[in-house]
Amino acid sequence: MKKETDFNLIAPVYYPLSRLVFGGAQEKAQAWFAPSVSPSDKVLIVGAGNGAAATHFPENEVFLVEPSSRMIRLARRTNMGRTKIHFYQGTIEQFLGSSHETFDTILTAFFFDLFPQEKAEKLFVMLDKRLRTGGTWIFADFQAGTTGFLHRLLLNTMYRFFSYLSHITASEMPEMKNSWRRSYHLYGQKHFFHRLIVAQLWKKDRQEYQSSPADSSFSRRL
Repeated sequence: MKKETDFNLIAPVYYPLSRLVFGGAQEKAQAWFAPSVSPSDKVLIVGAGNGAAATHFPENEVFLVEPSSRMIRLARRTNMGRTKIHFYQGTIEQFLGSSHETFDTILTAFFFDLFPQEKAEKLFVMLDKRLRTGGTWIFADFQAGTTGFLHRLLLNTMYRFFSYLSHITASEMPEMKNSWRRSYHLYGQKHFFHRLIVAQLWKKDRQEYQSSPADSSFSRRL
């Protein structure tokens, strides 16, 4: 029988291990565009882990969705300051199926890398339906299609590691750029850890996607 993805076993060491390997680059990537979010925005954080990402939205109402019970326990112990937090333990499919909430901002940080291409695209569509027109989507993850030998070796090792311990179903990073093209505009982009990790800020428009310049010189406050 195929096992479900489960981060309970790895939860206590996931973040220390991340900092050991990436030197804090993952945390920096998920926080980079947080200052661009209006304090009045309602924020959805998908695959919230230990909840540290919520600390970058101190004035916002934040919904944390995380399947791992141990991760949720860690999140509840995290000092969120004045942030109004809603905790939900379960998959994003379960959350969206039980809630009619819509959001001004969505953060997916190292979330899509857990899924094969087809599943990642389906999850994107589900989330897109809950993001209001004019809203922002903060994306932080590993670069798809990386060509460097050391990058490929590191990603392959990570996928093997998490496949064994957490039973993730992906074996490579899905390519998400085509999912944005119909109704999103790229406002900013920043690379980390020798360009293996990327943070992007997308704006949901009514118009069809149009390419725009975006690089690390983008102002972190729109």
